[in-house]
Amino acid sequence: MPNPRRHSLQLPLLTHAEVEFRGMNCGGVLRDVSLSGALFAFDQPPHDATFLRPCRLHLLGGNGAGTPTTTFNGLVVHVAEDMLGIKFIAVSEKERLALLHLFDHHLVEPSLLDRDLPALLKHLVSLKEGTAKNAS
Repeated sequence: MPNPRRHSLQLPLLTHAEVEFRGMNCGGVLRDVSLSGALFAFDQPPHDATFLRPCRLHLLGGNGAGTPTTTFNGLVVHVAEDMLGIKFIAVSEKERLALLHLFDHHLVEPSLLDRDLPALLKHLVSLKEGTAKNAS
């Protein structure tokens, strides 16, 4: 029987994370995630970075301080303002279980892990359009 507290992802997922590019680490927030990729928002975007390249996404526990709980290898495939779309490369069983745990912690329906990266980007656009309509 499904847990009645679970719901589909209506609001952005906000989990502390860090993106690493060849030795440069940038803190931020994981806004949405699936087995195929993630949307990452910088706390402060770096001024001199080129983003269409390999990276590592580190999920940070609790308040965002300390050692990463899980690391994903990926490739930045989308850049918009302070947001990156990261396509994961070869998600392991350990990483998949970490995402399931994250979804369970946030009471998100586990089937949302199966979305592809374009679906995450479409979700981002709908959130921005909703924010713009609410501001009018």
